[in-house]
Amino acid sequence: MSLRELATRAGFANQSVPFKLEREDANPTLRSVMRYAAGLGVRLKVEVESVKRIAFFQYAGGSSKTSVTRDVGYLLSRMGKRVLLVDMDPQASLTSWLGIDKYDVTREQTILPVVMNKGVPLPEPLKLHGMGLIPSTPVVAEAERHLMGGIGPVHRVRDALDALEGQFDFVLLDSPPSLGMLTAAAVIASNSVVVPVLAHAKGADGLPTVLDMMDDWRRAVPNLKIAMFIPTQVGDTKVHKQYLEAIREQLVEVAPVSTPLKYRPAIYANATEGKVPVPALTPTPKDALAELEAVTRELLVALGVSEDVRA
Repeated sequence: MSLRELATRAGFANQSVPFKLEREDANPTLRSVMRYAAGLGVRLKVEVESVKRIAFFQYAGGSSKTSVTRDVGYLLSRMGKRVLLVDMDPQASLTSWLGIDKYDVTREQTILPVVMNKGVPLPEPLKLHGMGLIPSTPVVAEAERHLMGGIGPVHRVRDALDALEGQFDFVLLDSPPSLGMLTAAAVIASNSVVVPVLAHAKGADGLPTVLDMMDDWRRAVPNLKIAMFIPTQVGDTKVHKQYLEAIREQLVEVAPVSTPLKYRPAIYANATEGKVPVPALTPTPKDALAELEAVTRELLVALGVSEDVRA
């Protein structure tokens, strides 16, 4: 159907309306969009969404937390979402894995000035792979002692993100693999938490601590919730399958458990070496991509984000 025919069906008397929609700077009103939907005979579902701020948290290292943050962020950006990644980890793996030398990052480009001084806005994000990035560097470790000065400094990251309302659809914070104050600042700045869980003894043993910390952080953010658990590095052995089943059984009452991400060391090593997200690898690793896409869709469902205009 041509735009001109659609304009007629929608009841527009002015036939220049469809041509206005073809301009790059077109910004049709909601009323116009609803008339076009009626002309097409589709049901239009419109929801006003505030920015989704999600901390990826797991105090045990090696849980694939950073790679999941990177890859989910990238897939959200490919879906047309405006995504900001915030590297809160002084190890700066997220920064490095996206192609930025962490030793070239200045302290002014990081979260550090926000933590150290009240009312300091976030720095201008770097732009990489269709996403914004607040990078990190080992100097960010200085933030730990500044955050020890009471509850006020811990809330500064949250305050700075509040000022971004309307600029991004998703803010993903990669917290350090620790229970320190930087991790607390990342989680308190968020509305939801995603917890990667290794599908073996190390991952299962750490879960009680994760749940205990969530109870503590809810004192500062009462509506804070775990949006999803993501089983990671799942192998094909009997032991891995037993742990995966145990994770599903024990955690489903707390939050959804996503599609598992299988152990694919070569693929993730290639992404790290190439400084790109796994879904951006060439050739595209289809099985890994399918898993990551499933996890991303499931996260959107868990967050209550609606995507489509359906016929």
